[in-house]
Amino acid sequence: MNPAPSQVPRMARRRLAAAAGRSAAVHPITLEADTPAVRELAGEIRSATAGQGEQHRVPLLRIHKVLEDALPKMRGPPSADMQLVLKHYHHKLYLSTDSSSDYLAALALLASSGDRLDASVEDMVKQSSQVLMDNLHNASLKKSTAELASLDVLLNALSICARLHLRGCPPPDALPRRIANVICKEQFADKFVSEVSPQDAWTMLRSLAAIGSAPPAALFLLDRYFDREGRIAQLPRVKVVQMVEALCMLRSRGPALQAVCDQLATQVVKITPQQRLALLRSFAAINVAPNLLYLFLGSGRRWRLKLSASNQAEMLSAFAELRFRPRGSAFFKDLILTVLRGRPGADPLRLCYDLFLLDMFDEPSFKRLETTINSPQRDKIPLEEACRVLASLGYFCYGQPSTYDTLLAEVARFEASLYQNRQCLVQLKSLEIGFRIGHSAFPISNLSPSAQQTLLRVRHAEVADLSRDAAPTGWTQDIRRIAGQVCNRTYFNITVGPFLVDFVRTSDGTPQTKLDQGGDERLQAVRQCVALEPLKGQCFYRGSDDSELTSSSKYRHLLLRGLGIEVCPVSRQQWVGMTSDAEKVHYLREVVTEGMARLKDRRKEHARKISQMKWQKRVHARSVS
Repeated sequence: MNPAPSQVPRMARRRLAAAAGRSAAVHPITLEADTPAVRELAGEIRSATAGQGEQHRVPLLRIHKVLEDALPKMRGPPSADMQLVLKHYHHKLYLSTDSSSDYLAALALLASSGDRLDASVEDMVKQSSQVLMDNLHNASLKKSTAELASLDVLLNALSICARLHLRGCPPPDALPRRIANVICKEQFADKFVSEVSPQDAWTMLRSLAAIGSAPPAALFLLDRYFDREGRIAQLPRVKVVQMVEALCMLRSRGPALQAVCDQLATQVVKITPQQRLALLRSFAAINVAPNLLYLFLGSGRRWRLKLSASNQAEMLSAFAELRFRPRGSAFFKDLILTVLRGRPGADPLRLCYDLFLLDMFDEPSFKRLETTINSPQRDKIPLEEACRVLASLGYFCYGQPSTYDTLLAEVARFEASLYQNRQCLVQLKSLEIGFRIGHSAFPISNLSPSAQQTLLRVRHAEVADLSRDAAPTGWTQDIRRIAGQVCNRTYFNITVGPFLVDFVRTSDGTPQTKLDQGGDERLQAVRQCVALEPLKGQCFYRGSDDSELTSSSKYRHLLLRGLGIEVCPVSRQQWVGMTSDAEKVHYLREVVTEGMARLKDRRKEHARKISQMKWQKRVHARSVS
């Protein structure tokens, strides 16, 4: 029985109260949507608007101070009072000044908001940006009237633009681009390289990454700055890792990225597992594999175990996107086994596509994939994921017709946007050609009628030849030039890759229908041809001692050969070692001759099989009669 409160000593009551306070639930501190000053100011503005007061008595400086105090505390969307104060602030700003410094201060005020802003400030952002761009034009012309003709002011303006992007009210794209271009001008660029601190340069890089774009001149200037010895070493490791993320986000592969990776290589042991995962994700985004990646593999396996199953599956996806498959690496083998055994922590759709990219088949993973797809509780599958899964199933010749029917039904939902998605269309065409040439788990007749119609429409869809718009290099152009000479002198049906699976088409665009002996002569000439494909770096896996073709390259070659196109790879190492055109012509003639011989043998084998099938049908017919 508890004693009465009057019988409990005073000190004991204090201890009990303190214990009760510690055990009580802790409620989060909630900030008001508006401060009292905002509500008071909004009331004055309404009174002045209604004619009950004088509107000019609300000075601009007072509104600025109230917003300066209230915006950082704002949580949630702007209230009606806040919107009214912001609108009045914009009106007073427009009437009272045309100074770019005042408009820059207004943008800085909006950028200090504690939460995202809405469309109510869009007009103020646009007008302020236009005033700044006019002044930046004067600064680029070295006019003495320019208020922004200072490197510190320009860097601050770029940082404000980045914060506005994060607050949901981005300025026009022309403003940050104009600021970056002015910084790269002669009167500022040398000062930036020699006087700006690494912290300010890092802030500029992060601002450009937050904006999402950067002019080439700005990336070149940052390469110049960070390529100097000792600059990156002055930054903490966390910011160096963030530099890699920012550079990869801007798709920069210049000296700055190499310098950052070299700096991280000196302290690879101190990089945390989460930071390593972030670095891998960034490298995969731009498809680069610096030496730092190999140091991660050689620094032991314990750090990988500190990551969750989903994070390790994400790491495997990064390796797959990088085409990174090191032979004999215990780290890589353990990673694959961990991801495959910890299946509940990995997305089956993504995991099977990663296995396709790495050319590794795991039947339990594909069985789990089919169970997930055919489950009535499954979510809607996006177009890209459905096409990736179909490409994986088609490559490994695996799956039940019901799985293909479900995935093709998901594809049919996005058919309006399918033909604008080149990668998805190529993956579906690969599947259709696989059914056509017999590289499939079952005949196409086992599919549902709607799935067959979807594949038929995909078959007749147009995809431009990749060899027409692929980025040419010096040695691929040289191969094309020499191949033209060989073609004119010896063979009439030579072409140069790389190729898409939709490569086989007549000149008038009529799609190929069947591989028989009749039909258009031009189509027959294209079918029975030798294709020279320059083997670039993206055709091989990284981290392997031998040159191993990726699964995508193998799949493409298999489909082209099934269509009657003999692919003859041309090695860059051999090609670069040749000095004269005569050597190159002789080399290509040998390659084409061997390809023609293989094509002829394949046609003979195909004819022999057809003849054998016809003979078996005749024997069966005689036995029945």
